[in-house]
Amino acid sequence: VGLGVGLLAGIERYFLGGFVAESSALATVLLGLYAGTMLYFRPQWTKSALSLFGVVVVGTVLKYILMLSMVQPLNDAIELVKAISIPTTVLNISGCVLFIWLMSDLDRDRLENEAEEARLLALQAEVERDRQGQLAQQSELRALRAQVDPHFLNNTLNDLIELIFDYPEKARLYVGKLADFFNYTREFAGRNTISLQQELEQLQRYLDLQRLGLEDKLQENIDIPPDLWLLQVLPGCLLILVENALKHAFKGQAAPYNLKIYAVEKDTNLILSVRDNGIGVAPERLAKLGKTPVQSLNKGGGVALYHLGQSLVLEFGEAAKMNIECNDKGTIVSLIQPTRSAI
Repeated sequence: VGLGVGLLAGIERYFLGGFVAESSALATVLLGLYAGTMLYFRPQWTKSALSLFGVVVVGTVLKYILMLSMVQPLNDAIELVKAISIPTTVLNISGCVLFIWLMSDLDRDRLENEAEEARLLALQAEVERDRQGQLAQQSELRALRAQVDPHFLNNTLNDLIELIFDYPEKARLYVGKLADFFNYTREFAGRNTISLQQELEQLQRYLDLQRLGLEDKLQENIDIPPDLWLLQVLPGCLLILVENALKHAFKGQAAPYNLKIYAVEKDTNLILSVRDNGIGVAPERLAKLGKTPVQSLNKGGGVALYHLGQSLVLEFGEAAKMNIECNDKGTIVSLIQPTRSAI
């Protein structure tokens, strides 16, 4: 760029004529090259007014030396330099200052544009990472749910088989209610969370199914304030806790089978709990329950609770957890998650 500017100025000076036309033109070209070279190799010298002034003065002196070495007779050249030194120096200084400032502005604009492009690329990369993370999270949640759903279906079909042998009329009702239940389940298939109200409605359908076989042996008490109904929860979270209690907590125990399903909002957390009056859990089993996958066919429960706990953390973060308490009056299983309103 400096050489180009110098060439343009040098050509103009050459066609102005005079006995120093050739030397002045060449000196002007070299001065432009000098200014560009300083800006490229020593950009720090153009940052302050004093250093910039020094660069320009040195360039002007070099120009005069070149002119004096090329023009003959020497006395005429000296007289000419004396006559034009002050205005020429002022013009050279002004021209170099304007040129260097112009190039500095262009360079600054280039750096700002590159920085903005880099920022946009980084932002795009971050958005893509977030998107990939969300996709991975959704895939993992669906994989966990895919393992829970067959487990639940197996239990409901086993209940149906028992009804077919013992109460054929109830079995027909059970099939109809089960179809309705799975019809509503499909609505939530592609969603990571649903409202607590939707979960309660689905839970009620499940309890209606169970009541066909258990009749008045099953006594549930649902105590969840309406102001919590719009909060978001995992699909099937309460249903899994209730099913686990019905299938494992009351084995070998006489009716009634009492279930209390309740929820409270504490600080920034929503706490969902299911309490039963069942047989409880052995201490060695309690330490593992919900923390490791234990095959329910072998030791009575654990797979669905484990997958529920994993899904809870995936969706709501490390602050979410499952808590299981057991005493001689039964078991309380609680899901603790950050409060999340509907989006």
